Amino acid sequence: MSATRRHHRRLGLIRAAALSVPLLALAVPVRADWLGLAGVEGLFDGGYAYTTAIIPNDGELGNGWAQRYRVDYTQYEYPDNDTTVKGRATGASAALGYQFPVQDGWLSTYVGAAWYHTRLDPEPDDSDVVGGRLRAVLDMDAGRIIDERWILTGGVSVTPADRAYWTRGRAMRRLGDSRYYLGPEVLFHGDRDYDAVHRGLALQMREVRPGLDMVVKTGHKQIRDGGDSGGYLGLELVRHFR
Repeated sequence: MSATRRHHRRLGLIRAAALSVPLLALAVPVRADWLGLAGVEGLFDGGYAYTTAIIPNDGELGNGWAQRYRVDYTQYEYPDNDTTVKGRATGASAALGYQFPVQDGWLSTYVGAAWYHTRLDPEPDDSDVVGGRLRAVLDMDAGRIIDERWILTGGVSVTPADRAYWTRGRAMRRLGDSRYYLGPEVLFHGDRDYDAVHRGLALQMREVRPGLDMVVKTGHKQIRDGGDSGGYLGLELVRHFR
């Protein structure tokens, strides 16, 4: 078998495995206790928005198998010689995961498939990201509430085929006896062609209304290896539907 045929066969097996995860998730029964997440972020070089649903298979969040569905939109720009290239990307993903019971916290892992479609204007001759592509994704999310004084959270997402990664950590302390928690956040993300770090502050407001938490964040983004830098401002919503 030629190297080209082996390569295409390997890609076919990877895509088949990735597609099997959301199909399995859709086949599992669901009950009416779920978590909704949404957010929007403006950056000096673009913007980002997403919405996510996490649905437990057995009706109990935080203990057992769960499904996760997500859609997102990203816009960005970068210099290319004397031209500014503007990018637009839409994505959708489905994943099956397991939520481990943690006292006063949470720990979950997910495996799934994501579909991305990217447009660049003008389109570089050597770009390999334009158009649609299907990818396997691996995620982990964890958090802990300590004595109702601290909220510690962390998350990791990896897309092996693109060598892409995203990881974030936060440590927020309660302000007096209020419902507000404030603390630093740091985020690293990138792929084979790009790396960046965000450093900022996050303010979480618990129970803005029953079952709804809100996070406001702001800080500074630095593209590595001498790249541009600038500010960011974002809003996140987390709603527990019962």
